[in-house]
Amino acid sequence: MARVATMRRSAFLATVAVLMAVGQSARPAQAVELRDVSGWWIAIDDTLPKQWKSGAITPMEEVLQINPDGRVTDRVMNFWAGSHRSCLENKVCSDLPQVATARLKVNTNRLSFIQVVPSNARLDTPTGEALVRQDAVTAVANWTVTLDSDRLTLRGATPAKTRIFARIDFDRLRKLRAAMQVTGWQPKDHWRCFLGNAMARDKAFAPLQANRAYSPPDFLERYLNFASYLGAIKAAISDPAIDESNAERVKLLSVEPEELMVAHVDGVLRPPAVEDRARLNAVLRYVDDHARALLASNAATATAAQAKSHAGATAQEAARLDGIAKSAAAAAADAQAKAKAAATALSQARDASNAQAEVAKDTSEALRVAEIETTARQGATTVALAALETAQRAVAEQQKKVDAQSRSLADLQQKLDLAIRQAADLQQKAGAAQSAATAQQRKADTAAVEVTEQQRKLEAAKVVAETEQQKYQGAKGTADVQQDFSNKLADAAREFTEGLATLQKSADDATATLNRTMAAAEQLSDAGKSDSAIADAARDAADAASTIQAALKVTVASIKMATAARDRAQSTASAAAALSAQLGRAAQDAQAIATAAANAATAAETARDQAKSASEAAAKEAARLLNAARTAERLSTEGRDASRNAETARDEAKTALANEAREAARITSLAQSASLQSSDARHAADAAAAFRDLARADAEAATREASRRADLVQNAIKTAAAADEVQKAATARELQTKGPAEQAAQASAKANVESQQASKAASVALEAMRTVAASQPKTENLPVITGADIAAYAEVFGESDAAKRLFCRGSYTVGAAEPHGEASDGAPAATMALSAPQAGGAPAAVKVSAPAEPAAVPLPLARPPALRR
Repeated sequence: MARVATMRRSAFLATVAVLMAVGQSARPAQAVELRDVSGWWIAIDDTLPKQWKSGAITPMEEVLQINPDGRVTDRVMNFWAGSHRSCLENKVCSDLPQVATARLKVNTNRLSFIQVVPSNARLDTPTGEALVRQDAVTAVANWTVTLDSDRLTLRGATPAKTRIFARIDFDRLRKLRAAMQVTGWQPKDHWRCFLGNAMARDKAFAPLQANRAYSPPDFLERYLNFASYLGAIKAAISDPAIDESNAERVKLLSVEPEELMVAHVDGVLRPPAVEDRARLNAVLRYVDDHARALLASNAATATAAQAKSHAGATAQEAARLDGIAKSAAAAAADAQAKAKAAATALSQARDASNAQAEVAKDTSEALRVAEIETTARQGATTVALAALETAQRAVAEQQKKVDAQSRSLADLQQKLDLAIRQAADLQQKAGAAQSAATAQQRKADTAAVEVTEQQRKLEAAKVVAETEQQKYQGAKGTADVQQDFSNKLADAAREFTEGLATLQKSADDATATLNRTMAAAEQLSDAGKSDSAIADAARDAADAASTIQAALKVTVASIKMATAARDRAQSTASAAAALSAQLGRAAQDAQAIATAAANAATAAETARDQAKSASEAAAKEAARLLNAARTAERLSTEGRDASRNAETARDEAKTALANEAREAARITSLAQSASLQSSDARHAADAAAAFRDLARADAEAATREASRRADLVQNAIKTAAAADEVQKAATARELQTKGPAEQAAQASAKANVESQQASKAASVALEAMRTVAASQPKTENLPVITGADIAAYAEVFGESDAAKRLFCRGSYTVGAAEPHGEASDGAPAATMALSAPQAGGAPAAVKVSAPAEPAAVPLPLARPPALRR
């Protein structure tokens, strides 16, 4: 029975391999063909999930197997059947049982299931099985199909429903199922989420993402391979051994289960021997122990890191509080010193204030004496100042007159200088205008001569252009006549050549006839030796041959003459063509010369017009400059007259200015005498006022200083009081900071001890993990389990954040808001267990990292052999 099951399984896997190969070549198209839908398809709609989520059926997925020849097998993948025990006890004997078989017919966008044959395989409980068969895709015959890359959408009209399938590699489907089974978690809660997340990079499974951005974790592929390996081991252990002695397990041999979803692994025999089962159990125990040791090591390492961080934080806090205590002690000492300094400053300020009060009294008495002296001096100064002001007013009046005369003389002098400069400028402008007018007149004369010369050149150019145009017309007529003659010669040569060819053909035909006639004559001559009639015929043939030969000679001579005539005609035609071409070029040259002559005539006419314009402009400019010279001459004469009038007025002003200056000198001497007297009186008054001001300033300064000293005394009193308060506060602060600093030092010492203990515990856990890793069972045929395999398995076993997100567990359940940061406290313990003897949960979920081992390679899971059609 085991051999029959193995043969059936091998045939199935071979079919799977062909479907996988054919499925790779599928392509999206508008019109769907059979080869486009060949392969493995898994349902991703809610048809079955809504049944098993409500508890009506056990969790299962519909899987469609379409062969390239149109054969279809409709299956359902479950997560609990396929073993001998489930087959014996529950009558469900396959993990991928058939619902029905059919033939597939595809026409453009229509898909039909024909020849549908339901299977008699048990799918679920009787009630659940009816529901599954009712919702199966093969239960509806006709569908409208839409193929979007690797996603197949089927729409039925009667009844109206929509089914959605995604193309999937069968080997990957087996790995995904094994990954779900190894966890031990309920498929109805996690399978669909896990399927969508694990296939997140495949756009065909996008509907399962529910608009959630997700990237599969790095350990996924490693975990899938390792889970397939573990699933194969567990399936082999559940099989009855070939040398089974347990009566209960021997009963299992009465059924033939079908485990199509279990991967084949080299070294894992099906069915196993009792000894093999013990060896496989040892592997499972090793995996369980290694994963738990790895999680414990990582948890201890995390605890050690946390304790180390806590120790560092407490040390920093202790150092901070110690610094605060030291700062408080220093502040108390500083405050005490400041209080002593403030008391000393207060005593000094009081002494200085008393001394300054005596100084203020002395300066007040000196101020009273100085004010009496200043009042007497100011009376004499007032009389002298009155006399000085009278003299100064007379001097000022006379000085105004002198200044007015001086300004008048200066104005006249400026006007005279300006008139002289203007006259000189006008004289220069008149000379320049006369010179410019003369030069412009010469330019006008030269331009007129140039106009005459350009007119003569224009007439000569026109004559040359007309002559060249006549030459061109004559050359063109000759060239046209010669071209016509050359064309006629060419036509005659072509006709003569054609006639010569005809004559040559006639000569060739005559030569052939002559040859045949001479051959016939020879035959007749040979035959005529015995027959006179034939002899006559031979003679006639010979005569005819002689006649044809003579005609042929004449024809050959004619051909030679015709050939010579043709050659001469061709030579003549060539010479005529060359002459025609030469005459054409001569005509073109004449045309070019005529064109150049016409252009030269045009250029000469343009130059003449330009010269005429320049001549007229020069004549106008000469007339304008001549008028400007006359105007400048007139203005120059007027400037010279104005200059003479200004000189006369200047001389009169000089005389008046000398008289006023003499009077001003007399009044100034009187004013100087009064000024000396007032200056002496003013100096005496100023000295007295300065002494008085000095005494007043001294008195005010002494008063201010006394007030300042009094303020300083008050400030010193306040400063001393404040210093006392600061000293008291600093002393109290010092006492307050000593207690927390000592407590922080004790907490830091305790944290250091805990950190050391945690580090030792992490080292012990790491060593234990390494010991467990070194205890891997030594088997020759089974693949080696690497640290990376255990690390990937431990991510799920320990329920890390990435694993929870992958399987939608805890706070990562679909529809719940994903938490930020690390997992919350109280995360559920791991629930996976590989072998029955082990019990209890795994350590709390922690971040899993692989131990320091050599680089790992994926487990060599065997792929199914190729199918032979």
